[in-house]
Parts: sequence; structure tokens; C-alpha cells
Amino acid sequence: MVKFGRHLQFFLDNEHQGSNLFVVPYNDIRELTGADAALFLDGWNSSLERATMDFDRAMTQWWQLIFQGISHLEESRGALPEVALRLYASTAEEEELQEVLSL
Repeated sequence: MVKFGRHLQFFLDNEHQGSNLFVVPYNDIRELTGADAALFLDGWNSSLERATMDFDRAMTQWWQLIFQGISHLEESRGALPEVALRLYASTAEEEELQEVLSL
């Protein structure tokens, strides 16, 4: 098993602030493993729900940015995600591509 403690701590210390990303509190949940199983399950499910909501929000924002970026192209109407991504990558400025990658 890989230990992510140092990587997670580095992210929290250096990159997390202002990112609006949910980070699963593994250490807090780990402390619950010795406690009542229902308490652990509640902590885990709560974290899973928040992480899922955060992922859904980020993906919605990401795809909105891509489809807005190609909305002026006639071939973007009804485009499947793979096609939309290719169109965006081929027409966007480097600055716009960096923005998409940083979401």
C-alpha cells in the first residue's frame, strides 16, 4: 500500500488554499477505525458525498468552459465530448488551454 501522507500534506500546505477542492480527511477517518463501525461508516460516507459533489462541480465547470470556447464553431453543435475536446484543443489559445488544465 502506498502512503500518501507526505504528498497530501504538501498539497494542503502549498497548493490547497483557494482551490475550493475537497480533500478527504483520511487521518480523521482513520482514527474512527477503532471506534464504532457505524461511526466510521458515517465519516466515510460523508467524505465520499463531499468528494463526489466537488468532482461533479469541477467537471461541470470544466465542460462548460470547453463548450463555451467552441460555441462559435458550426461543427460544435451537437458535438460529443471527445469531438468538443479536440475542437477546443485545436482552436484555443495557449492561455485558455492552461486555464482548462488548472481547473
